[in-house]
Amino acid sequence: MLDCLWSLGPLAQPQAPPITGNPYSVSDPLWSHQEQWIRRTQGSTKHTREQDMLANQAKERSNQARALQLEETGLAPSHTRRHEEAMAFLRRRRQALAMRRAMQLNATLGVAAQWASLKDGYPGRFASMREYFQGHWNAGTNVGYDCARMRRFGPEGDGGKVVCIDALPEAAAPCNVISVGVGGDPGKPPDFRFEMDLHARLPQCRIEVYDGTNFGRGTITNVPDGITFFPENFNPDTHTRYAGRHVDIFKIDCEGCEFRAVLPFVENVKPEQMMIEVHGRSDFGRPHDVHRLMKGLNQSYGIFYREPNIQHSDGTCIEFAMRRRGGRVLRRK
Repeated sequence: MLDCLWSLGPLAQPQAPPITGNPYSVSDPLWSHQEQWIRRTQGSTKHTREQDMLANQAKERSNQARALQLEETGLAPSHTRRHEEAMAFLRRRRQALAMRRAMQLNATLGVAAQWASLKDGYPGRFASMREYFQGHWNAGTNVGYDCARMRRFGPEGDGGKVVCIDALPEAAAPCNVISVGVGGDPGKPPDFRFEMDLHARLPQCRIEVYDGTNFGRGTITNVPDGITFFPENFNPDTHTRYAGRHVDIFKIDCEGCEFRAVLPFVENVKPEQMMIEVHGRSDFGRPHDVHRLMKGLNQSYGIFYREPNIQHSDGTCIEFAMRRRGGRVLRRK
């Protein structure tokens, strides 16, 4: 079989017809379609090249403008991508910070707007009550007052108060103690440990306690001996009961009533020292109320101790212990 194939010689290959005259002549039916295809291809290629050239020119102009901008900002063209990435990161960061600030303002019920509207020596702009207390009304500053000897009366945690021993009366001298708000959890008997410790230290003192909230406790039956309990709330007119009486210790923790009742009492009665919890939480008092109260107290009282209540608040409820400026100084024996 192979011999027969070889004997036939090389296979015949199809040959194109001979080209005569102009190969692109339309009169030649064999090349008319090919000529049309070449012309269409060359025209399309030419059109595409013109578009590419225009696009490249526009890109070059953009690159030149970008390079000029980078040169003005002090960046080399090789830093273009890193610069763009850095700018994109900064934009995302600014957006995140702006969103966080907006959430903080909403969470604090627009407290920053209230700070901005304060007058009469307003100390500055603050985003929260914690920031306000962090930078103001600290012991040991120009709003403070010295106390060489201090002691805590009552429990270690909430309910205990720090008293300045230097401002206490002599052991045999009569004294008066006003305590507003008793400790303890709702539904349980009130906690009189602060008053009991104070009575043990100063048995000659008359101790009067005010609390009308009750908190579901029913009738109060555990009032210790030596303590007079009034089942009523402290109010701006209570100071009239103490006209002409000297008050040595004034303690108040009344869950927000301090914004209305404290300044009239201290301005008229002038107790020697006071322990007060200022409730800066938004559900108790507004920034206006807090700032007005602290400024009013600072007129006559200096801070010798402060303690944030982190057990029952977010750090915006602060325990302050203050002495009346120019008040009593207990002589050491």
